[in-house]
Amino acid sequence: MLALLPLLASAAPAAPEAASTLEVQYRVTFEVADPTGALCSMAKVCPCESVYEGTGAKPKRSGDRITFKGTWAIASNTCSEQFTLWGGVEGKVHHSLTFDDGTLSQWVVHRDADAHEPLKSGMKEGGQVYLTALSVPWAADGVLAHEESEEKEMMSVKITTKHAFKVTLAD
Repeated sequence: MLALLPLLASAAPAAPEAASTLEVQYRVTFEVADPTGALCSMAKVCPCESVYEGTGAKPKRSGDRITFKGTWAIASNTCSEQFTLWGGVEGKVHHSLTFDDGTLSQWVVHRDADAHEPLKSGMKEGGQVYLTALSVPWAADGVLAHEESEEKEMMSVKITTKHAFKVTLAD
């Protein structure tokens, strides 16, 4: 008779504070309403998408914030330089998650260990990518996901930016 071996898989922690690892995927899409294509051909402001991925372990807890040391890199990219975010330094980044009563309110990936507060400007040069003003409730499976979009105008052209964020916490 064959014995069934249990599958070795990371389990979801009971609460965010119990997590020991994380995986992050962040997708940003830029939709450019440029019917003539002039903005794309002249200024390289074109519809595009970038996907960033990261991992983290060895969490450090401070109040309502959990910071993991890990990785952050561009997984795929069709964007020109002006739409590309900070791509990280392999093995030398930090992911900080802030929770308010079990609800994820802020995510910051940052180059410098103590730079967990979002920069007011110079995000790329300062080595950060972040989403703030989140309200993502804790999920029993350890997967927290968020999507949002915003519209802005550049040279009288509407640009819609879509953000899709997913973090998986495991113990």
